[in-house]
Amino acid sequence: MLARPADPIPGVLVVTETSLIFLQWDTPENRFLPMKRLRFSDIEEVTLDRFGAARSVVIRNADFEHNSFAFTRAGGNIGDIEKTEELFALLRKRRPTN
Repeated sequence: MLARPADPIPGVLVVTETSLIFLQWDTPENRFLPMKRLRFSDIEEVTLDRFGAARSVVIRNADFEHNSFAFTRAGGNIGDIEKTEELFALLRKRRPTN
């Protein structure tokens, strides 16, 4: 039996001077809540995964945790290649050099 890909989780990406923060809408709270924070100083490797027309940014932290992110256009069914590649370029510049 093959495992299926994880379901995407819609949200908002906030880029600060030191971190990436992923927010998700909470209807009962009527506001965005932070779901994940990745400090640039903790990022060990950033790669751009390509499969056909799809793009995904893969981040590996110092503790070997992997996270994968991609932007989509309105509705969430079509990947936004340009925006995903922009995130990749930004992370490559912000990642501290070892």
